[in-house]
Amino acid sequence: MIRNHRLLNYIIPGAVALCPSVSHASDDNYCKPKAQKECLSKFANDSKALKSCLGAVADLKRLFCEGPSVAHGATEPKRTGSAAQAPPPPAPLLVTETQAPPPPAAPLPYPPVENADKPERQYFFIRADKLDNPYPGLSQAVTAGGALGASINYTGNDFVQATKTTKYGSYVNVSTTNSVTVSGLASVALLNPDPFYRGAWPLDFIGAVAMPSLWVSANGNSDQPTKPFGDTSALKAGIEGDVLFPDRVDLPGTNLHLFDMNYFGVAPFYQTDFYGHAQAEGATVSWTPSNHDIFVMGAPDDFKPTLVDGFLEIRAEATYLNVGQPGHTLLHQGSYEWLGAAVRSYIFFFPTRGGVDWSSVPYLADKLSFVGTYQNYWDANSHATAGMFSAALQYKLGKCDSSAQQPIEPGKKPLNCYYGAPSVSAQFDWGTDRDTLQHTKKITVKLSYAY
Repeated sequence: MIRNHRLLNYIIPGAVALCPSVSHASDDNYCKPKAQKECLSKFANDSKALKSCLGAVADLKRLFCEGPSVAHGATEPKRTGSAAQAPPPPAPLLVTETQAPPPPAAPLPYPPVENADKPERQYFFIRADKLDNPYPGLSQAVTAGGALGASINYTGNDFVQATKTTKYGSYVNVSTTNSVTVSGLASVALLNPDPFYRGAWPLDFIGAVAMPSLWVSANGNSDQPTKPFGDTSALKAGIEGDVLFPDRVDLPGTNLHLFDMNYFGVAPFYQTDFYGHAQAEGATVSWTPSNHDIFVMGAPDDFKPTLVDGFLEIRAEATYLNVGQPGHTLLHQGSYEWLGAAVRSYIFFFPTRGGVDWSSVPYLADKLSFVGTYQNYWDANSHATAGMFSAALQYKLGKCDSSAQQPIEPGKKPLNCYYGAPSVSAQFDWGTDRDTLQHTKKITVKLSYAY
């Protein structure tokens, strides 16, 4: 019944080290979710190892909590009447003189990361949008080294000269213009000090973990003096509650499965514009699946890239928005019920985590990436649509991990971006922005920053 002996050789001493109360086989602590917490703590970034670990814990539960006979498939004798008493505790697992000694422990297929029980937590994030920072504190499929990042552009012109002609003659008019363009998201994960879930709140009654966060996003431009067209913006802020269901769900009647983990989020928010004139409030419900075997939210564990690495991100959303004052947007007064999804591909060139050593070309190794995004949403009230296509070619200026999964190599921590990851990128956007309903078709070259 014990399906993964190599992981058991690690889980049992690891459990004793982290939770001394489970050192006795007769103890009922394995009947509680402590061992599952250890799995999530040690293999939070490795879906395949996490599945094996949770399966091994399930076998330990049958072995330690239900007794040796039940664990090996034997039928427990029925007890009736006064003879129905609580079963005696299972005997400790001991090797006697008549028993064969256990086989030596095999090396782990996934060596534990150094100091894995003391994960480096990140509270604050600066990214481009929700796709660039999915579910802070629970999932960091996109590291700072691979994220698009936020950007701010300011243009100040103190001498704008124009010649105006009237019936009395012509004269020169001198004025000043200022323009600010912002695109980015800042979020703060409100971490709980529980070390087993890397800061998340355990929801044992539904087999999940949760994480609250605060966030603010900005998208658009502000011009002084204001322009009659194109001066639109959306400034949003709110709270978010995210839930991770780490258990895989098989298709009915088969051993096939689509997704190993599922992330759900609820985010109420308030929206205005850069001038404070717009007034709107709403809420977004989102769902993001994960399955590294099919390159969703990460790459397969056994995939060793040579030239190209990457993964896909899928995010389905339902957003309700009630607009009181449109302000500097093209929204109308009333309510919107947006339904739709977004798909983004992160493609990293010249990755260092694979079988090819690109260290001889440091100006290319983990530097160049392509990020493609398509979003499409439909309003159930007005039947209007808002679709946007974006493509960005990005070059990292710092030295950070931009791999598709963590750790880069078994037993080693990924390269952290302690000071963030600056980059320069050329981006093409074509479509309609859902937050402002502004249609755009533009190419921008910008300096971005991700943390």
